Amino acid sequence: MPKVYFREPAPWEQEAAVYSQIKMGKDLQTQTETISKATQKTISAQMTAAAGIIASQDRITEGVDRVGYAIENIKDGLNGLGAAFEWGISKVVWQLEQNRAVLRDIVQILSAPLDTQAKELKKRADEAYANEWFDDALTDYQASERKNKYDFTIHISMGMIYLFNIIDKEKALECFDKAAKYAKPKSNYYVSFALLHKSLCLRDMGRLEEALQRAQEAHEITKDMAEAYYQCAIYEALLGHSPKHISTNLGVALKYDKNYALKANKEQAFTSVRKEIDLCIKEAMNSNYNDVKKSLPKMIDSYDDLKAQFSEIEKALPMVSGQDLKQPKVITARINQLIKRNSFFDSVEAKQKLVELGERFNIIRSSLKEQLQQVIRSYSADLKREESFLVVKKAGKINQRKDVATFLIPASLFIAVITFIVGVFRGDSSIFYPLIIFGGPVASIVLKVIFSNQTTDNFKKTRKIIDIEKYIRIANGYLSNI
Repeated sequence: MPKVYFREPAPWEQEAAVYSQIKMGKDLQTQTETISKATQKTISAQMTAAAGIIASQDRITEGVDRVGYAIENIKDGLNGLGAAFEWGISKVVWQLEQNRAVLRDIVQILSAPLDTQAKELKKRADEAYANEWFDDALTDYQASERKNKYDFTIHISMGMIYLFNIIDKEKALECFDKAAKYAKPKSNYYVSFALLHKSLCLRDMGRLEEALQRAQEAHEITKDMAEAYYQCAIYEALLGHSPKHISTNLGVALKYDKNYALKANKEQAFTSVRKEIDLCIKEAMNSNYNDVKKSLPKMIDSYDDLKAQFSEIEKALPMVSGQDLKQPKVITARINQLIKRNSFFDSVEAKQKLVELGERFNIIRSSLKEQLQQVIRSYSADLKREESFLVVKKAGKINQRKDVATFLIPASLFIAVITFIVGVFRGDSSIFYPLIIFGGPVASIVLKVIFSNQTTDNFKKTRKIIDIEKYIRIANGYLSNI
């Protein structure tokens, strides 16, 4: 029979020393920064004591994991904290939750029908809670509940006070039960939040089967609540359930936050199943590595194809250049290094790097596509310009022919008439002979001189159009294959 804690804090509810600086009443920014620094210290200490299956010695030496949770994640409350969440800072986490935009919007809707006095009463209760005046806060929350019992945030706040300050687990259980009930129409997340705290109350009271059921409900309602899966693993271990059930829940938590491996490594509830916990972490590691090893060869082939394709494009279209093909090689080298290390944290990074490699390929392809599209746009503009110029030239050639014809016909007639008149007066028809002998060739030479430049110019422009059309076809061909 496990020890029960009806009127005293349970050991798992004690505030860790590293979180001792996290206090109620401080502004949100200060709280999140303090928590972030505390998580960094926690992870650093846990990494030093981590088993080899969790993190390789090379990784520990690199110090790549000695970073705290991002402030933006912490502002997301329980879900944002992930493995860094501890029951000892639940009150502060609830204060963070109350500052989330999503909850403020819900509260605004819940309080809309209330009169000014009722709203001020709730506001006064929240201020008393933030300043750790818990007796005053409880009095005001109880008065506020009488005016708006469907506001689930009131019940969560009272549950926190009963659980961690007044230390009345039955009352806390009652509050979280109401919170879960009234949150259901408004937010699945806060139903799960209340259920998870309800499961803690049940654990303190020795009702482990019920605690497990409420934690299971929490993650069934909110699929990405990693802490709910982790708490289920704890309850499964305490109840002596099958290691398979423990591993299943812990395995899901590990997918959301790798630091649950560090948390599980020091979890007292897992003492009797330490081998099973290590096996679960190893299975998670192998799963990650298998995914990487399956996909990496395809990625490398894609890289080789992309590199060859780019080289070919660069030769055919010199104006396409500037692609960074070195970065994928660096990422691939890092992945191979991580695979050799054979640890869970290294496997997680290897999988992340694989995603990064795919994203890098997409960036290169997008950039190459954009350059090819720009080449096509540029050549298309040139083609349009050249075709317009050719149309103008052809029109000019026709006009020139008309002008020459307009000039030569009257001139020829004039010469013929004069020649005829001179011949008649002189009675000498031989004067026609030079005209017949030399007129044709001379006219031919004159016409050739007039049109020779135009004909040559016209040929050059046509050749240029052919070249432009060729480059457009080449660019379109490459574009369709990327």
